Amino acid sequence: MFENQIEKIENVNALEELRELWLWNNNIKEITGLENCKKLRKLLLSRNNISEIKGIDHLTELEELNLLENNLTAIKGIETLGKLKKLSLRNNDFKHLKVSDISDKSKPS
Repeated sequence: MFENQIEKIENVNALEELRELWLWNNNIKEITGLENCKKLRKLLLSRNNISEIKGIDHLTELEELNLLENNLTAIKGIETLGKLKKLSLRNNDFKHLKVSDISDKSKPS
């Protein structure tokens, strides 16, 4: 479902066995509608209009999160993603970003 001018993540919440979701190059502003997709391992949301990482803290099986070319200004909301192996954040609106901003948040608590 990429390159379709999608503005909102809809009609995937019932897909409890979903492992990958590709929604890049759309007009999505918020990460919502994934509450029951707890087996999701790959979430590709590059080239959207997302300004905040939220709504994914329950996706504890997530291994890859791609948020390239969005409107992010901070990295928050990935603290519970203990299985995350690949995080792509290039070309966002970060003003000041330290490596500790990422590594401290991705450590299991």
